[in-house]
Amino acid sequence: MDQPTDVQRKRSKQVWATGPAPEDSVSLRVRGGPTAPGRARAAVASQLGDQLTDMQASDIALIVTELVTNSVVHAGVRLDEVLTVELGKRPGRLRIIVTDAGSDLEPRLRSPDETGHHFGLLLVRELCSTWGVDHDKTGMTRVWCELALDPCPAEWPTVRVPSSVH
Repeated sequence: MDQPTDVQRKRSKQVWATGPAPEDSVSLRVRGGPTAPGRARAAVASQLGDQLTDMQASDIALIVTELVTNSVVHAGVRLDEVLTVELGKRPGRLRIIVTDAGSDLEPRLRSPDETGHHFGLLLVRELCSTWGVDHDKTGMTRVWCELALDPCPAEWPTVRVPSSVH
């Protein structure tokens, strides 16, 4: 498999926690490190284009930023490592999944501390209709959520050619 540059797109073929990935899905391989949240957010925005309302686009950007930040901070995904961001259209909603190599920490809701940290999963819970955490037998961690879209965009990108985005 080719090593990703900063972000690579590919059609998702993996099985999700609730079944196979939908046909209208995108998988983005993102290098870790401190700039990963911004790169992931930009790559997601480029995939979705102007298909969403400003509020939906803003919510998706915030969710992706928070989940990728958690992978970098809590799972320690470094610049020489990769995490995956997946987007999948489902009737009336968008599923967002961030997968990393995992760590000894279990993603969970925590009370924000006095330094302003630990808001990530609280924001995800407030913005999304459902969310959860799955682990596979190799230790990979997958944090997923579903954001209601009203109305659901009719046209989504369907061509998924592996390429890189800087």
